[in-house]
Amino acid sequence: RLPWLSGTAFPGSKQGVLDEVSCKIMRIKELDIAKGICIILVVLGHFFPEGAPHWYAVMRSVIYSFHMPVFMFVSGFVYIYAERNVSYGTFLLKKVRRIAVPYFLVSFLFIAIKLIPQALAIYVKNPVTLSSFLKVFYYPEAAVSFWYLWALWWFFMLVPLLRTRGARLIALGLSLAVASVSFELPDIFALPKAKEMLPYFMMGAVAADWRHELSFVKKIPSWAVYLVFAVSVVLGYGAGVSVGLLMAVSGICMVLRLSSDLVPLIEKGRYGWLDTVSRYSYTIYLFHPVFVAGCLAVLKMIPLTLSDGWLFAFIAAVVTVVGVIGPMAIRMISERVFSRWRGGSAAGE
Repeated sequence: RLPWLSGTAFPGSKQGVLDEVSCKIMRIKELDIAKGICIILVVLGHFFPEGAPHWYAVMRSVIYSFHMPVFMFVSGFVYIYAERNVSYGTFLLKKVRRIAVPYFLVSFLFIAIKLIPQALAIYVKNPVTLSSFLKVFYYPEAAVSFWYLWALWWFFMLVPLLRTRGARLIALGLSLAVASVSFELPDIFALPKAKEMLPYFMMGAVAADWRHELSFVKKIPSWAVYLVFAVSVVLGYGAGVSVGLLMAVSGICMVLRLSSDLVPLIEKGRYGWLDTVSRYSYTIYLFHPVFVAGCLAVLKMIPLTLSDGWLFAFIAAVVTVVGVIGPMAIRMISERVFSRWRGGSAAGE
């Protein structure tokens, strides 16, 4: 598990090396579970039709206070923890393949898909035009949620230049200061979101740098971590206190501790589906907008009273399941087809 949530490995012997490898696998698995939890919350949060009940709007605001900061924290932590020994250019090339290529391919696909129902006068949330094919080069036109990919790209361009943990600690302080200053950035290349989210990416990077010094955090009981998050939510939405940063940080801690608590259960065969969802989190993030949008279009055709709390909760749950399982199914089917195609090609040779 994460070093501040569990014991540390003991290097220096063959068994110590094995312990380190095992510990590293546990840590990565724990972070994957955190991503699995948050990707479900991402899909749920993107379902927000007109007429949604007030309780759902509040819950959605709470989710938005921490779910993307968790993704950023995990990305920053994994980047530092992986200790890549590659050149800056090679690293960026890998990120082009991992971030830029999927962003453009999926964006072009989504725009093409949206144009079809629009031509048939069918409701489409966030409609597009032919000019949208050009706008994707500087704005997440196909899906607003794609700002995340732009922000990650900027972070992966910046952080490799910070070669010491002291430099990264200073960068964390500067990013917090910049994020706290109210000034407008042009709404292109997801710059406003990058400004907002950089502190959480840097928190993850610094946490990885200082993971051994932070090992004392493991002694904090889980109930205390959950309580701090609950108090921050009450202060933010009950008392009206401005605690945005507190909610985000306590939310990160809450999700990480919840992930840590779930690891033993998943290893015993319980909540195994969450482990599966976590492995497909990137695919779900890329493709869930089209499934959620499709559900919204269908709901527009059905005369329902969405203000009904129980009915709305059921519909939200169904849409979330569709938004999670749909992209997973696409990935699984494409992998199977590609595997058979490769097998057939190899046999032909």
